[in-house]
Amino acid sequence: MIVNQSRWHRLKHLNLSDNEISDEGVTKLVRKEWPYLEELYLRNAKITPLGIESLVNKMKLMNLKKLDISGNPILDEGLETLTFGKWPLLQHLVYYNTQVTLKGNIALLESFPWPCLQHLEHSLAESFYGSLSLKLSSPQFQCIITQNLCQ
Repeated sequence: MIVNQSRWHRLKHLNLSDNEISDEGVTKLVRKEWPYLEELYLRNAKITPLGIESLVNKMKLMNLKKLDISGNPILDEGLETLTFGKWPLLQHLVYYNTQVTLKGNIALLESFPWPCLQHLEHSLAESFYGSLSLKLSSPQFQCIITQNLCQ
């Protein structure tokens, strides 16, 4: 398995997108330490709120700057759990097509746990735009919003 390799802990960028690693794969991934990891891509990896919980509670990512969890059914529960991630350097969060609703997005904005976050990419319903503009008044913050027409 990839996480058993001796030099993998020095990685700065890890892209496991489109590999369907699932929650079980995340559980194996978090068993190793990743002290240098700055970017983690888990797009379309079949991760649920359970996998997000493992990522948040067991994986030490003190240098994480970018996280992409798009295409995973993390739901509101997973996004709310994500807000407990202790990633002080996180600057860029991407979560398109995650089945997150207005409730989960509001929970994220109310807690807003990452002081360095500058870029947020996600899909939202139109009703969320007002809340978003009130919360994100910082000039260095960039937010990309797409409306999911399938909802």
